[in-house]
This record gives sequence, C-alpha cells and structure tokens, in this order.
Amino acid sequence: MKMKNKKTLQWLRVLQGFASSYFFVVVFIISAQAPAGHAGDSDGGTRIDCGARGSYTDPKTNSSYEADDGRFVEFGEVHNVLSNYSKEQIGNQLKTSRSFPEGKRNCYSVPTPSQNPYYLVRAFFAYGNKVNRTGMPSFDLHIGVNYWETINPTEGDVVRFEVIHVSPTDDDINVCLVNTGHGTPFISLLEVLPWRSSRYDQTPSSLLRLMSRSKLGMSEEDSTYIRYPDDDIYGRSWFNRQMENTVRINTSMAIDSHTDENTYKLPKEVLSSAVQPGGSSPSLDINMNYPDGDYYVYLHFYDFENKSQNQQRKMVITFSDGVNVSFTLQYLKPTTLVRNIKRDYHVSNISIRSDSQLPAMLNAYEIYRVLPQPANSTTDKRDVAAIRDIKRVYGIKRVSWQGDPCMPMQYTWEGLSCNNSGTPRITSINLSSSNLSGEIARSFSNFTELTVLDLSNNSLTGKIPEFLAEPEKLKYINLTRNKLTGPIPKVLVEKKITRNLTLSTDLKDHRLSKAEKIGIVAGATGGAAVVSGVTLTFALRLPFCWGRKKTTNEGNERRGQNGRRGQNDDERRSGKKEEEPRDDESNKESGGVTVKPTIPESLVSKASEAIQQIPCL
Repeated sequence: MKMKNKKTLQWLRVLQGFASSYFFVVVFIISAQAPAGHAGDSDGGTRIDCGARGSYTDPKTNSSYEADDGRFVEFGEVHNVLSNYSKEQIGNQLKTSRSFPEGKRNCYSVPTPSQNPYYLVRAFFAYGNKVNRTGMPSFDLHIGVNYWETINPTEGDVVRFEVIHVSPTDDDINVCLVNTGHGTPFISLLEVLPWRSSRYDQTPSSLLRLMSRSKLGMSEEDSTYIRYPDDDIYGRSWFNRQMENTVRINTSMAIDSHTDENTYKLPKEVLSSAVQPGGSSPSLDINMNYPDGDYYVYLHFYDFENKSQNQQRKMVITFSDGVNVSFTLQYLKPTTLVRNIKRDYHVSNISIRSDSQLPAMLNAYEIYRVLPQPANSTTDKRDVAAIRDIKRVYGIKRVSWQGDPCMPMQYTWEGLSCNNSGTPRITSINLSSSNLSGEIARSFSNFTELTVLDLSNNSLTGKIPEFLAEPEKLKYINLTRNKLTGPIPKVLVEKKITRNLTLSTDLKDHRLSKAEKIGIVAGATGGAAVVSGVTLTFALRLPFCWGRKKTTNEGNERRGQNGRRGQNDDERRSGKKEEEPRDDESNKESGGVTVKPTIPESLVSKASEAIQQIPCL
C-alpha cells in the first residue's frame, strides 16, 4: 500500500512539473505573439518631429514625439532650424525640419491602426533656415489626393494648419507637400490624432479645414494658445481671442468636463470662462473675412452664472446669410449650436444678442471650411494594396511612388497608366529596366483591370508563374532579358494560341499535343457550334500534310517510277482528265467528311486561320 502511494506521489510530481512547464510555454507563446505597440502617443495618435533624429517625450505636455527616421517618409533632407521658435507650448518640436528638394510630390504616410475613422491632422511650418536662395518658399499641402492649403510662411513666424479627416477605409493617412515651382517645400511638425467622435462630421465630405478655434474670456496675460493633451481628449488647441466691446466672466467652481452632457468634450478650462456684451454694445459680434465656400460654425455655451438658476438665458443669433436662430441655455449644461453656411453666402459676421433679462454670453467657437472631394477620387483599394506590395517586395525607391498611385492625375506613379473613368484603376505597369530581382511577385495577378505588364530587362529568376494568366484583361506581357527558367506554363501557351495574349519571353513554350491544340482552337472559336468547322478545316488541312509526307517518303522511289510518268504523259497527251468529285460525294482523301453549307463562313475562316498553325502529323 505504501509502495503504491509512493508511486502515485511520484507521478503527481511529474504531472505537476509538466503542468508548470506547459504553463511557461503557453505564457511565452502568448507573449511572443502579442502585437507590437503602434509607434506614437499613448492616445493612439502619432506625433512626428520632422527632422528629429530620435524619439522623446516632451516634459511640458507629457506627449511623445517620433523621430523622423524614414518610417513615415522616404525622401527629403533634415535641417536644424536657426531661429528660436516657441508657440502654443511648442518649442523643441520646431528646432528641426525636413525639406524636399527632389520630386513634385513628397508624402508622409502615417498608419491608422485603430478602427475609429475620425482623425485630427495638424501640420506646423517654421521657416528658420535658408533652404531657398530666392526667398521664402510657397508650396501646396495635400491630404491624400485632396488639396488642403497653400503654404506661404513668413520669417520668424509659425504657420499652423489643421483638418478633421474622416477616413473610414484608409489604412493610412498621406500628408503630401507639392512643389509648385516657388521654392523647396518643408515641414516642421506633423500630428495625426484619433478624433473619437463623429460630432463634427456634419457633411458628406471627409475634410473639415479649421479656420478658427477660439477660447473667450481669458485675460491677455494668459498663453496665446491653450493645449490640453490630458484634458482635451480630441487633442484640440484653443486660441485665446480678445474680443472688443466685451466683458470677461469666469468661475472657479469645479467643472466635470467628462459628463455625458458634454457631448463635444470641451475641456474645463474652456467651460470656465466666457464673454458678455460690454459698454453700450447690445450684442456679441464675431467679425471675420473668409473666402467664399461651404462652412460649419460651432458655438459653444456653458452658463455658470448663479443668477441663471432662477432665470433662462435666451438669445437670438444672426448669421451673415441673414438667418436668425433662437437659442436658450440651461444652467450648468454644456450646449453647442451647429450652423452650416452655404457656399452662396459670404461668411463675415455672427451676432449674438439677448432675448431675455440676462445678457448674451459665449464661451468658445469653432469655424471649419468644407474641403470638397470628388467622388471616386482615390485609386481602387485592391490596386493600391497590390502595387504597394510590389513596391515592398522589390524595394522600389522612386520619388514619384508616393501617395495615391493614380491621383491626382498629374502625379500618377512613374511607369503606371490608369483608367480614371469612375474609380481609378491601374491598367498598365511598365517596370522595364528597374533592377528587379527574385521571383515574379504574386501581387501582379491581383490587378483585375491590367492590360499591359512589362517586366523586361531585369534580373527576375525562377519559373514563369501560372498566375499571370489570371487577370482576364491582360493582353500583353513582356518578360524578355531576365533570368527566368523552365518552359512557359501551359495556361499561358493556350492564351497565345487563341490570340488572347501576346507573350514575349526568351523561353520555349510548353509543348502541347495536337489534340490539345485542336481543343483550344475549338473552344476559342465558338465552342460546340464551331467544332464542325474546325473539323472541316482540319480535314482540309490533311491533303496538304499528306502530300508533304508522301513527297518525303517517296523520295527514294522516284527513280523506279519513270515508266509510270511516261504513261501519265501519254494520258495527258490523249486529252484524258481526272474526274472531279461531285458535291454530294465524300472526299476520300479528306477522311470522308461531307461538306455542307450550314456553318457561317466567317467562323470557318477563323478556324482555318488558326488550324494552319498546327504542325502536320
């Protein structure tokens, strides 16, 4: 009994050790397979200090900044900025920049791994080094394929632009600097932050260009810009605007900015101060001078005055298009009024006046201009994925291969042709003499609209893959002057025989049997309906082939047939002729095929033309 218990104890120890080892292996595997963190801030966003050689965390904002080390952009030159810039709590980020002396379009490509489609994209330009000998540069800024802004920096100043970008399908956001011939483009700082809200998505367009985001009621001594990386979950920056003929009011009460009622998640610093009409002015007036366009206005209110507990603050808001909106505030409830001013009306003034015993008030406002986007303006996602994979596999480094492959049309990637009717599609790829090496990439078969593929004069190796026959519209393939081996695949040879493909290689075709060739031609010329025509043509081909064979085989017999020739000559002299076979009789040499005029002449001609290529038996 003791012996039995002892053995049981030994087995338990073995199982315990096995279980411990198994647990360790499982933990190790799970740890090894855990996804790597996205390069960027803890909020899921990416802040790139353009030109910086190392990543770091800013102690002022506790925000992390990525090095500009080639992960996000392929070309350009980095510079140290000579001037000392410091603005809206940004200083270190403006000490370096990246310029782009090469190419017409250079793009930062920032991954967007989160499922949320809304992003705030912000770009800063601080011109501190003389990268242009002819004066200040001027260039265009694009987001994706869409025009964003023309950048006209000034010496000693920081230019800042921001858009709300809605990208429900893109895997990355491209911010592109376009050389318009007026100096070298450059950039100092780029931020792509998750927006986490659709509150600002009031339009089918996916781009809202920020014109103004102003916080009211703060003194002039306060900072010019207010950034709240911790409190403002949207990463917004608020400009401290001073309005004439106003009185500042504020509160020191504790404000919970994370309540559900605060739908725009306004920071408590924004909610805690406001302005009211001052002096003899009966209203609050916001004056502006923006170019014509389609605009969205967001007016933010938070009534924190004690006297509002017993009274309602009613106001009438008049916009420059002549529309009046009545608005009533509730005590300690954040409220936002959204107003769309259409393109036909000039945005010049917003007036807020009281319609009750309490004066009008306003805490903050934002104004966005809609950047229109044409429908189907980006290349089909399947083509984009395929061409980017080809770029990755072969390490293609061309300055034009940035941003969208087909759009805008003037920046189509070198070597590509696109069909821009509807959603842009890649129709031709010319990578001849492009130093390609290795096997032919599988991604070449993913272009469903591709008609031409030229991979000649490279160092491609391996066999010609069968998948090159998959694109149904592919009519021309050039693979000459490579290091490919083996016969051409049967499926490509079949396409050549049926004249659905022109294939240029340095290799021999896959050898097809006579029956295979007949079947291919029959299938290509109309299927079962034309088989009779193919059979007929093949039968008509037999006398010629038989004649050639007979001539060859009888070469050694000719010397013994002079007597027969003399006899034939006598017959010809006597006027005798061979009888011609009647139409209703079988032609014995043709294999007994009866000719009937039931097959269209065009199909028979087509079959005959194809069958001529078949070698004689």
